This record gives sequence, C-alpha cells and structure tokens, in this order.
Amino acid sequence: TPQEVEIELACDANQGPPNSDSGEGYYAIDTRCLSTSLVGCIGQTGCRHCHTEPETWSGHSVYPQCPSCVCDKWGVDDPGACMANSTSGENTPSEDQQSSSPEPEPEPEPEPEPEPEPEPVEGLHCYGRTPQEVEIELACDANQGPPNSDSGEGYYAIDTRCLSTSLVGCIGQTGCRHCHTEPETWSGHSVYPQCPSCVCDKWGVDDPGACMANSTSGENTPSEDQQSSSPEPEPEPEPEPEPEPEPEPVEGLHCYG
Repeated sequence: TPQEVEIELACDANQGPPNSDSGEGYYAIDTRCLSTSLVGCIGQTGCRHCHTEPETWSGHSVYPQCPSCVCDKWGVDDPGACMANSTSGENTPSEDQQSSSPEPEPEPEPEPEPEPEPEPVEGLHCYGRTPQEVEIELACDANQGPPNSDSGEGYYAIDTRCLSTSLVGCIGQTGCRHCHTEPETWSGHSVYPQCPSCVCDKWGVDDPGACMANSTSGENTPSEDQQSSSPEPEPEPEPEPEPEPEPEPVEGLHCYG
C-alpha cells in the first residue's frame, strides 16, 4: 500500500547495511509495529529487525528469523538463513507493483454492426421479407380475390422478378404472380407455375401434391418474415468493472511496500 511504500523507503534510508557474518542488522516491514510493541520493532516506524539463521550457525537470536525475501534482497544464499516458503506476509517487488498499481480498464467492446437488409428473394414466396415486399404482399391480398380450390386457379404469391421482367403469371409489374395448385388427383395442365408449399399453408390446402414439396423457389413463412423484418435488438452495454479495492496492509514480516 502507499503507507507500506513509505515505511520501506524510510527503513532503507535509516538502517545501515546488515552484518552478513553475524546475521544481525537485517530488517523488514511489519505494520503491526505501528501500533504494537513486538520484539525487533524499531519504535513505531513499521520497520522491524530480523535475523538470519543459516544451518552452520549455532547461536540464538531474540529477533524473528527473516523471511526469504530478505535473503533475496541482500543476496544471502546460505542454506536455511531465511524462512523457506514463509507465510509471514513476505512479498516480491513484482507483487508489490501489481498490488499498488490500478488494474487497467478493459477496452470497450465495439458496437455490433447492424445486420444488412436481405436482398429481395428470387422466386415465388408468400410473405414480405423487405419493406418493399411487405407492400407487395398487402397489395396482392387486397387486389386478388379468393382462389378457386376446385380448379386450383386464382392462387398467387410474391415474385420480385415481376417488377422488372415479364414472366408467365406476373400480374403487370406489381410483384404479384399467379400460381396453380396441382394435386395428385388433378390430370390437367396449367401455364402458371406450381405454387410453393407456403401457398397451401396460407389457404389451408391439404391435397397431396397440390404445392411444391420442399420448394427451393424462395418460399418463406410468417415467422421467418417477422424475424427478418424486425430489427435486431441492440446488446445491452456491459457494466463498467468496479476498481480493485486497495489491499489491506499485510500482517507479518515482508520486504516491499
């Protein structure tokens, strides 16, 4: 924390170099010394003396054994001099930098581009997939009378090719085109194209073979039409991440603020 960084700088400035032969003069940060008197605390500065205890040393010190970061800091490599895998709160410079530096804010995700409006569908189909085709569909329904289910005539569908091309069954250049139902029991012939299956669905024609099964001429359904003509909902913006809380002072001996 900022407080521990100040303690670290003051310790380094006020304490002389340690004695590597006797193991004395080493020190570390211990924030408990700010409010509690512990063996080795240097007043209430937050700095605390510790002692190295290599395996070859047979003495005893009243000061606590130094955490391993002290040996790392001063280049002490005598086996056992510092606590191995210390759990007293030691840290490293890189951990210190990570804890004292604010987390970078994530880059905002780019707004998704709107889906392009689909091109007019080639071939016969029943329901408008674009604003233009919706107008054609409404006009067809308004201007064409009910079909004749006995003769199979009078059925119709949308075909945008009729807007610019003259095809058999095109009703002028309205985009509306006549088609014919051809049930299996019917033995006649019509110059109009056979209706796509959505025409039979629309008018409730259930005679086998009356409309093209699995038509590939561009037929569609009301649900598909509604999905394609409705705008995609915009995704809700992701909430801004809350800043990382400042870490609490670490209990125990450690080297870096």
